[in-house]
This record gives sequence, structure tokens and C-alpha cells, in this order.
Amino acid sequence: MGGVVGGESGCCVVVGRRRVATLITGGPPVPRGWGGCAALAGGRYRAVMQRMMKSVVVAAAAGLVAAGLVCGSGCGASRETRAGDFRAESVAPADFSLSLAIVGTGPKAAATNLQSAWYVLDPDGSLRVAVGDRGPASRVPPIVRQLTRDQVDAVWRHIDGLGLSTPGAFGAGGAMPRTQTEPAAELSIAAEGRRSTRTCDLSDAESACAGAAAAVAAHLRDLAWMTAP
Repeated sequence: MGGVVGGESGCCVVVGRRRVATLITGGPPVPRGWGGCAALAGGRYRAVMQRMMKSVVVAAAAGLVAAGLVCGSGCGASRETRAGDFRAESVAPADFSLSLAIVGTGPKAAATNLQSAWYVLDPDGSLRVAVGDRGPASRVPPIVRQLTRDQVDAVWRHIDGLGLSTPGAFGAGGAMPRTQTEPAAELSIAAEGRRSTRTCDLSDAESACAGAAAAVAAHLRDLAWMTAP
């Protein structure tokens, strides 16, 4: 509720019970009451209200701009989790898990990144490790450390950066048999409702997949506080 009320020197613009502006007539006193300012109601009163509304809109716009400057690109923008996205802010999918089993590499590979071992990273960040060849009766390795989400994200970025999150990027398709004795590595990755399991022949230590297996193993060994080669 609002209006214009006459006074000694002009008219007051009233909203509710609060005077928000005064119109100075510069002429003779304006009779008190609503009628005395009737002529102003369609002119100066409207002009004042329009200026007030314009000021409110400008202030609101300025506030939104300031909020945008403070917020930057981090507000409302979801971080990418697509395969192939290796940006610093990329995060692991909620269901991301990994299993890397290296077998048959023998004593020469002991305490190296291609040492026979089985590494498992669960979706909840539990890191499991067992040293030695994985056999038919091998159970899931014990938990050696609980990783933070940042550490899990770092593993995902590493996997992604190596191109291993793309199906078919590691060795041949399928899992290796539990009776495998020749040098080989089996990498299984689950993310976004899909799982890919591939096997790499490690007889050629210089092959691309052998290098990828060594790189992933090195990262997991570091997180498990295992002796660096």
C-alpha cells in the first residue's frame, strides 16, 4: 500500500507506513491529504517510483555479477568423469574399482614395479595388496590402507591419462587363467556401470602394456607404502 501525502513543502511518497521519498514542489504549500497531491500522483510520484525500481534492478544485477566473479567456474559446474578426461579437476566415478594381478615375473622382479602381486582398489577406497603369484586358491588380498577420495581420484586420473580407461587399451581381451605361470598382468577396471578386463603378456618388458602395468603398479605400491624399486 502506498501513495502521496501533502505537506508544507511538497508531497511525501509513502509505502506502507514508511516515507521513502519527498517531492519538492517549489511552489506554494500543498494541502495535506491525498487530494492535495492528486496532480502529482500521475507525474512526479510515478517518476520517483520508476527511479526507485530502476535502482533496485541495477543493485540486484550488480549483486549477481559480484557473486559470479566470486564464484567463478566452480559453482554449479559438475566435474567431468568421462573416460579420456584427464583434467586436474576430473574425479573418479562413484563405482570406480580396479584390480591388477601380476604373475610369473620371478625373483628378478622382486621389489620392482613388476613384482608378482595382486592389487585391488575397492569403490570405497579400500586398497588391498598381496605379494606373490595369484593362484586358483588365492583369496582377495587384505586391506592395507584406506585411501581418501582425493587419492582415489588421483588413481583414476592416472589410469585415464595412460589411456587405460578406454576399452581395449591394455593387452588382449579377457581374464588370464588362475593357473597362469608365464609372465603376465591382468588389469580389470570397473566404472560407470561397465567393467573391462584385459591381459598383458609381460614376456616383453618393453611393450606398451608392460609399461602401463608397471606404471599402475608403481602408483599403487606407493599408496601401499611398499618398498620403492
